[in-house]
Amino acid sequence: MGRSPQTVELRHSQLRFVAREIGAHSNAVTEDDLTTFFACYGEERGPETRKSYRAAVRAFFD
Repeated sequence: MGRSPQTVELRHSQLRFVAREIGAHSNAVTEDDLTTFFACYGEERGPETRKSYRAAVRAFFD
């Protein structure tokens, strides 16, 4: 996708974090898991951070 190495590492780190928080392998993550994660995660993070994590998850599952 033409992303810089720093962006690739950031997205990878974000996906690892999401997987740890959900407690499931990426193949087993459900839409409900992600909805719950983002509902809870959003409380302590700013809108740009939440947007970045959503972009990482969307790109992964696309």
